[in-house]
This record gives sequence, structure tokens and C-alpha cells, in this order.
Amino acid sequence: MNCPVCKEPLIVLEYEKIETDYCANCGGMWLDTEELELLTENKISAAQIFHPVRKKIDEKTYNCPRCSKIMDKKVALDNIIIDSCSRGHGYWFDKGELLEIIKSQPSESNLVKKFLFDLLKT
Repeated sequence: MNCPVCKEPLIVLEYEKIETDYCANCGGMWLDTEELELLTENKISAAQIFHPVRKKIDEKTYNCPRCSKIMDKKVALDNIIIDSCSRGHGYWFDKGELLEIIKSQPSESNLVKKFLFDLLKT
């Protein structure tokens, strides 16, 4: 699978039951829908985190690395714009976006969140 931003091959990172796809070139990360649910321990749905963008934004569109369809823009935390596959395959986070979302969530003893936090803060 290739990065939707820079087209470089994504590196698979696996920890516990979660597999993420990371771009070593641009620092972006792909999470399949199921992986996001595991990350939040099924306590928070994607619909609770990501909301439709209500105004026109000037951001480049990208294609889903799974199905190649143009992804939709969604907003998280009122100011983070992420890309979401309209067919439900997953979410693309530009460098730093997933880290901000993880930092905003209540900290519980989730080792996967800690792993991703440590990985992304470097």
C-alpha cells in the first residue's frame, strides 16, 4: 500500500492487535476503521471523534490507499482536518494529527495508545 500524499510505500507497524501503516517519508499514518476502534477500545466511535467539514477548506484531496477513491475531509477537535475513505476503509492522518488526537483523549492504561504516542512524538 502506498502513501496517499507522497506515493511512497507505507511501512506496516504492528503492536498488540493493531496494525498501522506509516509513511517514513512524510510522517503520515493510515488506520483502518477496525484499528481505530481497537485504539479507542470500542469506547468511542469514529462518528464521535470525526465530524463532517461544514465550510469550504483549501486542502488538497487524496485517494484512499485501499480503494483509490477520493477521500472525504473530516474534522476532529474543531481544528484537525483528516481524510476519511467514503467507503469506510479507514483514515489518513498527516504528520502530527493522530498525536494531537491521542493527546486529547482521556489517558487510560491503553498500551497501544502509549506505543503510538511514543512513536509519534519523536
